[in-house]
This record gives sequence, C-alpha cells and structure tokens, in this order.
Amino acid sequence: MTGFAEDPQSPFTTPMDKVSFLRWVETQEGRYELARGVVEMQARVTRGHALVANAIARELAKQLNTSEWTVLVEGFGVDVGDGVRYPDVLVERAGGDAADLTTDKPIVIVEVLSPSSEDLHLQVKSREYTTLPALHAYLVASQDTPRVWLWIRDPLTGRFQEEAAVLAGSDARIEIPELDLVIPLHEINRGLTAL
Repeated sequence: MTGFAEDPQSPFTTPMDKVSFLRWVETQEGRYELARGVVEMQARVTRGHALVANAIARELAKQLNTSEWTVLVEGFGVDVGDGVRYPDVLVERAGGDAADLTTDKPIVIVEVLSPSSEDLHLQVKSREYTTLPALHAYLVASQDTPRVWLWIRDPLTGRFQEEAAVLAGSDARIEIPELDLVIPLHEINRGLTAL
C-alpha cells in the first residue's frame, strides 16, 4: 500500500463506482472491498479464520439441496447498494450466471471475525447486509472460540431484529428455520487447537 496516500489518483483516496471497482479489483493481489464509494483494504485471513469459514460452508452444503441453493466461499461479491462486499461464505438460489461478479440476492451471509474486524462485521456490515431484501440470515462467527452472532429475518414481519442473538459454547446450535438449517457450533470449530 506504500505510496497510495501521496497519490491523488489512488483508489484509496478517490471515490470509485462499482463498475470501476470490479474492473480494478480483478487486477489486485490483496483483498479489497468497496464501501460507500471508497476502496478499503481487508486483512489477510489466519488459518483459524479459513478453517471456520470452510467448516460453515461444508455444513451449509451438506444440509441444503444443491439443485435449489448454491454455497459460495470467499471471493464472490455482494452488491450492497453503494458498495461491494466479499463475505467469507454466502448462499444464494442456484442458477445464477456463471460470469457474474456479484449478487444482490444472497439468502445467507457468513463473516468470520478477524482480530481487527469486530466493529466492521457486527456494526457496519450488519446494517448493510440486513437491508438486502432476499437475505434470511446474517451470521458472524468467532475464529477463536465457539461463539456466533446471528441476525434472522422474522418471516411474519419481514424485519431483522436490531440486536444479534449471541450463541456460545460447543453445545450451542445455529438455527435458520426458513431453510431448515441446524449447525452445531462444535462442527464449525472442529480442528481449532486454540479452543
């Protein structure tokens, strides 16, 4: 990132639209997101982060009908209106165009906390993601301990609760009734030696 701060044409100081960002980000080595027209660099993931994200993706793929749903892992974008985010895992209806770079219709979005991303995932992204009309659930998982924060859309009111339900401990279970999903926390934290 050296030199970006001094460069007035830097993507970190010059507002960028989504089309320009998607073209630019394809040529970059690092991890970036577009938030309200501003490019943000994302932290590299740790082994624990990758293990938790992969375990959640496996559980989702195991339980969901693959002719109806697609589970995508890091690298596929979500159009959040005035930006593009790259969640760790997302679920959308099967059948999208293979050439698409983003979706605006995820059903489930999963983020795994990094040491520096707590406010981003629990505050900023929770507000962005829960405005998406198709979304049923937003899940944030700790990479250090069996703990998740879960926002679920109420099927009767169509609204998300303001505060996340916090599930903790190996015996806790993530339940997303609209999709008949039940994921025990011990399944997503398996293999983590820090626990």
